Amino acid sequence: MKRGVLGAIAAVGIAAAILLTLPGLIGYSAEESLRSTLKTISQQGAYRIELVSFERGWFSSRATSRLVLEGQYAETLEQALGLDPGTALAVRFDHTISHGPILLRGAFPKIGFAYAETELRLPEMIEALLSRYLQGKPFLTFRTTFGLLGRSTTLVSNPDYTGGMGPHTSVEWDGASGRIGTGRRAFTVQLDMPLFKWEADERLLLVRDMSLKSAQKKRGRHIWLGDTDARVREIRLMNPQSGESSRIEGLDYEVKAVADGADRLDASAVFGIDSAEFEGGTLGPSAWTLEVNNLSAGALDDAYDLYNQFLDSGDRPEAQYAILNRFLSQSLTGLFSSPVELRTAVAIATDGPFAVYRGTTALGIDGKDGDVNIAIDQKIEALDYDDIRMTGSTGRLRLARLDGNMLGELYGDFVRIVATAMPEPQQEAEMQQVMSQKALAIIRPQTRLYLENVAITMPAGTATASGELGFKGEEPLDYASADRIIKRLEGVLTARVSEGALVWALTRQSTRTLRARLQEQGRDLPDETIAKLAAKTAKSDLADLEKQAVVRRDGDAYVLEALFRDGKVVLNGVARPDLAPPTLAPNAP
Repeated sequence: MKRGVLGAIAAVGIAAAILLTLPGLIGYSAEESLRSTLKTISQQGAYRIELVSFERGWFSSRATSRLVLEGQYAETLEQALGLDPGTALAVRFDHTISHGPILLRGAFPKIGFAYAETELRLPEMIEALLSRYLQGKPFLTFRTTFGLLGRSTTLVSNPDYTGGMGPHTSVEWDGASGRIGTGRRAFTVQLDMPLFKWEADERLLLVRDMSLKSAQKKRGRHIWLGDTDARVREIRLMNPQSGESSRIEGLDYEVKAVADGADRLDASAVFGIDSAEFEGGTLGPSAWTLEVNNLSAGALDDAYDLYNQFLDSGDRPEAQYAILNRFLSQSLTGLFSSPVELRTAVAIATDGPFAVYRGTTALGIDGKDGDVNIAIDQKIEALDYDDIRMTGSTGRLRLARLDGNMLGELYGDFVRIVATAMPEPQQEAEMQQVMSQKALAIIRPQTRLYLENVAITMPAGTATASGELGFKGEEPLDYASADRIIKRLEGVLTARVSEGALVWALTRQSTRTLRARLQEQGRDLPDETIAKLAAKTAKSDLADLEKQAVVRRDGDAYVLEALFRDGKVVLNGVARPDLAPPTLAPNAP
């Protein structure tokens, strides 16, 4: 009997000890979960959310965290709100956390969980402005449930508002809601905004059914893999003063990153719309796609480390230059340590008074051992722009074995110029100087140009082109001498243009030249007169081209075959010494 009583007392004591100890353990777990959650959220953008304090109690705790914007984001917000520098950074979150041991939330009691109510504290100036419209309701509310092993779920909500914001301004806002979940090296978010409508003096801005969904899982030190999808059902803008009106329906933007093997990543981004209307024109179903394959995960981590160091370097140019040099010599080289493929595809259906375009473009880039190869595939279903009309046109251009190291150096120069934050005119001048000094050096003796399956169809006729062009020898190219560059060219380029298309092109050019000359002289002529003069000039130009063997007639078309070999230029079987560089003496410089 006594043994049973003692056993019962011991069991009750153990249970009591567990019940008394469990809240503290859950409180400790809640603090760690809160720290992990804030760290995870901070890694999603150019801001930090840091834990300022955590006062842990037995059954409840209180904590404070602070949102810190970085660099240009903070400056932009301060300028937009007219705040003193640093004011916009004072965004505080006050957390009240309950941690059991038994959490009575939802349909079933939860054991081993914590629950937090979070209030957003904005700068006094902003809170005073919002209080006029929200009528005492909090701008944002957060309700978070913390589980074990760092898991948490946060419900976010924003109140609705309908009313005036001035004598001629009204706003309709259906509020916003969402869910944010964090786990061990994982992050999910879903946010929804049903309606935002702003009207002022008959001007209108309408955004309907906007949503954001994202599911990410961390890999390595900084890389997140997963999907992010942003959608908007309708965006409408109207300005009666300028007569402009535009509308977009079915906007969708999706970014995806997935693992490809042990140390490689693939990423893609797709931006599409169902339709759009702007200034009388329409944009039909369209999509822009970017794909990057076979990126080095380790090199991306290294690049992100250097990026963080660059942000922390402040306004110290010497430190910034040192970090950028490390990025160019380490991270950029690492990213292209094995073939990387970059592809873009564009499918646009545009109709209106300005342009019509339907077609696709694919760009492929791969690099290895200092070589970069670029391939551009173009397909035009319809084009009507600036008097150019074509249908069913295709083409492929390939540039093989470009100097990848020089491409990286040129990119580094651009980064340095932008990072110095110099005035825009000075930036443009610096970039032009860099381009003039280094851009040509991207092409080297091993570089080859290929034209494949180029076929252009226009109402006035057709044109085709093909060929291969490169440089002989292994010595560096001397870009200071055009003659020496031509002398080293080798290959064949062939083009065939129907008579109608060639006459149309020459007539178009003659018309523009004649109009420009008349404008310089302050004169004007009727369009019919200009057209006749341009047609006459075009026929004369065509006769001269045929006489000079630049083109030769072949049935109802004209052919151009340019052969570069042994320092000679041969056009349509006729040697052209006037185009070839002079032969240099053996000891000539």
